[in-house]
Amino acid sequence: MLGICYGLQILNVYRKGSLVQHIESPINHEAGRKVAVAHTVAVALNSKLAQVVGETGAALTQLSVNSSHHQSADMVGEGLTVGARCPEDGIVEAIEGTSPDHFVLAVQWHPERSIDDDAAPAPSSAPWSRRPRRATTSPWESPNAF
Repeated sequence: MLGICYGLQILNVYRKGSLVQHIESPINHEAGRKVAVAHTVAVALNSKLAQVVGETGAALTQLSVNSSHHQSADMVGEGLTVGARCPEDGIVEAIEGTSPDHFVLAVQWHPERSIDDDAAPAPSSAPWSRRPRRATTSPWESPNAF
């Protein structure tokens, strides 16, 4: 599952986390659609996000991102962990699921807005490039589905 912007916020609240209702910061998190790079984010080591951007190891990965939000995750919800923060003010910029069985990643920025300017995609070992597994029993085929 990939959440973008409000998707991060709703995922966090759904998982019993909380939000900063209005970010008070010298960093412009509300830069908007027309600002290609608003600030950077520091990606957590060995996180799912680090795998996605193709960076793992000792150095903290910095990404330049756009930004269009005035709220952010505060207390991170159950089964989630912080995947990235704005290094200048500590605002949570990415969260991800802690279960190794599910790919759950949510980012506060809009990667779809910068696809033409971003670096090449992550290697084929990225989580979404793995062949999907077919469920052994479809919920639609189960007699007790409803």
